Amino acid sequence: MNKQEIYDYLDELDVFDYTVNDDLTVDGRYNVNLYNMIMEDELPFNFNHVKGIFEIDKNGLTSLKGCPKIVGNGFYCNDNLLTTLENGPVEVNGGYYCENNQLTSLEGSPKWVGGDFLCFNNYLTDLKGGPEYVGRDFFCHRNLLTSLEGCPKH
Repeated sequence: MNKQEIYDYLDELDVFDYTVNDDLTVDGRYNVNLYNMIMEDELPFNFNHVKGIFEIDKNGLTSLKGCPKIVGNGFYCNDNLLTTLENGPVEVNGGYYCENNQLTSLEGSPKWVGGDFLCFNNYLTDLKGGPEYVGRDFFCHRNLLTSLEGCPKH
Protein backbone atom coordinates (compact mmCIF):
# COMPACT_ATOMS: atom_id res chain seq x y z
CA MET A 1 0.00 0.00 0.00
CA ASN A 2 1.15 3.51 -0.71
CA LYS A 3 0.47 6.57 1.46
CA GLN A 4 -2.71 7.61 -0.33
CA GLU A 5 -4.15 4.08 -0.17
CA ILE A 6 -3.57 4.03 3.60
CA TYR A 7 -5.30 7.42 3.97
CA ASP A 8 -8.23 6.18 1.86
CA TYR A 9 -8.48 2.90 3.83
CA LEU A 10 -8.52 4.64 7.22
CA ASP A 11 -10.93 7.32 6.04
CA GLU A 12 -13.30 4.59 4.82
CA LEU A 13 -13.18 3.04 8.31
CA ASP A 14 -13.89 6.42 9.97
CA VAL A 15 -10.52 6.58 11.72
CA PHE A 16 -9.65 10.19 12.57
CA ASP A 17 -6.64 12.16 13.79
CA TYR A 18 -3.76 10.10 12.48
CA THR A 19 -0.59 10.64 10.47
CA VAL A 20 0.87 8.38 7.81
CA ASN A 21 4.64 8.60 8.25
CA ASP A 22 7.21 8.53 5.45
CA ASP A 23 7.99 4.87 6.28
CA LEU A 24 4.24 4.16 5.74
CA THR A 25 3.58 3.45 9.42
CA VAL A 26 0.58 5.14 11.05
CA ASP A 27 0.57 7.17 14.26
CA GLY A 28 -2.79 7.75 15.95
CA ARG A 29 -3.22 10.93 17.97
CA TYR A 30 -6.19 9.53 19.91
CA ASN A 31 -8.13 6.25 19.77
CA VAL A 32 -8.13 3.86 16.82
CA ASN A 33 -11.22 1.66 16.78
CA LEU A 34 -11.19 -1.10 14.16
CA TYR A 35 -13.75 -3.29 15.97
CA ASN A 36 -15.17 -5.83 13.49
CA MET A 37 -13.85 -3.90 10.46
CA ILE A 38 -10.82 -5.79 9.13
CA MET A 39 -11.51 -8.36 6.42
CA GLU A 40 -7.97 -9.80 6.30
CA ASP A 41 -6.13 -12.20 8.66
CA GLU A 42 -3.87 -9.35 9.77
CA LEU A 43 -3.75 -5.57 9.53
CA PRO A 44 -3.04 -4.43 5.95
CA PHE A 45 -0.34 -1.90 7.01
CA ASN A 46 1.73 -1.07 10.09
CA PHE A 47 0.85 1.18 12.98
CA ASN A 48 3.68 2.70 14.99
CA HIS A 49 2.34 4.64 17.99
CA VAL A 50 -1.25 5.18 19.11
CA LYS A 51 -1.68 7.64 21.98
CA GLY A 52 -5.14 6.43 23.03
CA ILE A 53 -6.90 3.07 22.78
CA PHE A 54 -6.16 0.63 19.96
CA GLU A 55 -9.07 -1.76 19.40
CA ILE A 56 -9.12 -4.65 16.93
CA ASP A 57 -11.73 -6.91 18.59
CA LYS A 58 -13.88 -9.36 16.60
CA ASN A 59 -12.00 -9.35 13.32
CA GLY A 60 -11.00 -13.01 12.91
CA LEU A 61 -7.34 -11.97 13.01
CA THR A 62 -4.76 -14.76 13.16
CA SER A 63 -1.78 -12.41 13.63
CA LEU A 64 -0.98 -9.16 15.41
CA LYS A 65 1.32 -8.14 12.56
CA GLY A 66 0.88 -4.42 11.91
CA CYS A 67 -0.14 -3.53 15.47
CA PRO A 68 1.39 -0.42 17.04
CA LYS A 69 4.60 -0.85 18.99
CA ILE A 70 3.44 1.64 21.64
CA VAL A 71 -0.14 2.11 22.87
CA GLY A 72 -0.79 5.00 25.23
CA ASN A 73 -3.93 3.52 26.74
CA GLY A 74 -5.73 0.18 26.28
CA PHE A 75 -4.91 -2.50 23.70
CA TYR A 76 -7.91 -4.69 22.77
CA CYS A 77 -7.54 -7.80 20.59
CA ASN A 78 -10.37 -9.90 22.08
CA ASP A 79 -12.50 -12.36 20.14
CA ASN A 80 -10.10 -13.12 17.30
CA LEU A 81 -8.34 -16.34 16.23
CA LEU A 82 -4.94 -15.50 17.72
CA THR A 83 -2.68 -18.33 18.89
CA THR A 84 0.22 -16.01 19.84
CA LEU A 85 0.78 -12.41 20.89
CA GLU A 86 3.93 -12.08 18.75
CA ASN A 87 4.09 -8.81 16.76
CA GLY A 88 1.85 -7.04 19.26
CA PRO A 89 2.74 -3.90 21.22
CA VAL A 90 5.94 -3.84 23.29
CA GLU A 91 4.60 -1.06 25.53
CA VAL A 92 1.02 -0.61 26.76
CA ASN A 93 0.46 2.10 29.34
CA GLY A 94 -3.16 1.08 29.96
CA GLY A 95 -4.78 -2.36 29.94
CA TYR A 96 -4.05 -5.30 27.62
CA TYR A 97 -7.08 -7.39 26.67
CA CYS A 98 -6.58 -10.63 24.73
CA GLU A 99 -9.37 -12.86 26.05
CA ASN A 100 -11.50 -15.19 23.90
CA ASN A 101 -8.82 -16.17 21.40
CA GLN A 102 -6.96 -19.43 20.82
CA LEU A 103 -3.77 -18.45 22.64
CA THR A 104 -1.44 -21.30 23.57
CA SER A 105 1.31 -18.97 24.80
CA LEU A 106 1.74 -15.45 26.15
CA GLU A 107 5.06 -15.07 24.31
CA GLY A 108 5.16 -11.68 22.63
CA SER A 109 3.24 -9.85 25.32
CA PRO A 110 4.83 -6.68 26.71
CA LYS A 111 6.92 -7.09 29.86
CA TRP A 112 5.19 -4.10 31.46
CA VAL A 113 1.45 -3.34 31.34
CA GLY A 114 0.18 -0.25 33.15
CA GLY A 115 -3.41 -1.43 33.67
CA ASP A 116 -5.23 -4.76 33.65
CA PHE A 117 -4.06 -7.85 31.73
CA LEU A 118 -6.90 -10.16 30.69
CA CYS A 119 -6.05 -13.43 28.95
CA PHE A 120 -8.95 -15.60 30.09
CA ASN A 121 -10.81 -18.09 27.89
CA ASN A 122 -7.85 -19.30 25.82
CA TYR A 123 -5.79 -22.51 25.67
CA LEU A 124 -2.90 -21.54 27.95
CA THR A 125 -1.22 -24.28 30.02
CA ASP A 126 1.18 -21.85 31.75
CA LEU A 127 1.86 -18.11 31.86
CA LYS A 128 5.40 -18.13 30.45
CA GLY A 129 6.23 -15.15 28.31
CA GLY A 130 3.56 -13.00 29.95
CA PRO A 131 4.11 -9.59 31.49
CA GLU A 132 6.38 -9.31 34.52
CA TYR A 133 4.57 -6.21 35.78
CA VAL A 134 0.81 -5.60 35.67
CA GLY A 135 -0.38 -2.33 37.19
CA ARG A 136 -3.88 -3.53 38.08
CA ASP A 137 -5.64 -6.91 37.77
CA PHE A 138 -4.45 -10.08 36.02
CA PHE A 139 -7.22 -12.45 34.89
CA CYS A 140 -6.24 -15.85 33.49
CA HIS A 141 -9.22 -18.07 34.34
CA ARG A 142 -10.93 -20.39 31.81
CA ASN A 143 -7.67 -21.74 30.39
CA LEU A 144 -5.99 -25.15 30.57
CA LEU A 145 -3.48 -24.06 33.20
CA THR A 146 -1.38 -26.79 34.80
CA SER A 147 1.18 -24.30 36.13
CA LEU A 148 1.34 -20.66 37.17
CA GLU A 149 4.94 -20.45 35.97
CA GLY A 150 5.46 -17.08 34.33
CA CYS A 151 2.91 -15.32 36.55
CA PRO A 152 3.64 -11.58 36.89
CA LYS A 153 6.08 -10.66 39.65
CA HIS A 154 3.98 -7.59 40.44
